Amino acid sequence: MDRRQTTEELINQLNELLEEAWTIPLSGGKAAVDRERVTELLNEINSSYPEELAQARAVLSAQNDLRAAAERDADAIIRDAETRARRLVEDSAIVREARRLTNEIVSQKKAEAQGIIADAKAQGDQIVSEATAKGNQIISDATAKSTDLLKRSEARATEVTRNAEKIASELRTATSAYIENSVSATEQALTNSLSEIRRVKQQVRSGAAQR
Repeated sequence: MDRRQTTEELINQLNELLEEAWTIPLSGGKAAVDRERVTELLNEINSSYPEELAQARAVLSAQNDLRAAAERDADAIIRDAETRARRLVEDSAIVREARRLTNEIVSQKKAEAQGIIADAKAQGDQIVSEATAKGNQIISDATAKSTDLLKRSEARATEVTRNAEKIASELRTATSAYIENSVSATEQALTNSLSEIRRVKQQVRSGAAQR
């Protein structure tokens, strides 16, 4: 393959292969397909489907990186606030204000970090959910198309079988009628021949008696 095909493209190829399958006459609706090609397509579908979740995994990985970065930023902010607070220990009012500012900054940055982490997690969950739903829909559509194609193939095979049986029955009936008519005609010809023979014999006997 020159390029990596998508799951949808592979499923379309599988559908085309099934649609081109020819029905085996008098087989009860069975169709002949290229087993090797079908197996190859199914293997490729199984290989390509997980790749459609790669983006979701990448987002989850990015989410973890973002969480770690947010935590590092929060730690850095806390350390900075603590350093600033220690520098203001000479005056109690300044110390109280520093503590207040420190707590305010820490709370604010923690809230921001938690918001960033929550947003990243929500986006990752949404992407995973959408990718999973898309994959399930593709498989469901392929299954429905395959089932419909098999049903139509079975219906065609049943119709062909029914027509073949009808033609065979008509041929048997016509053959029986032909044989019966032939036998009747032969019997009639034999009867006529016997009657003619009797008539000729009677004439011969009559002529002999007169002499």
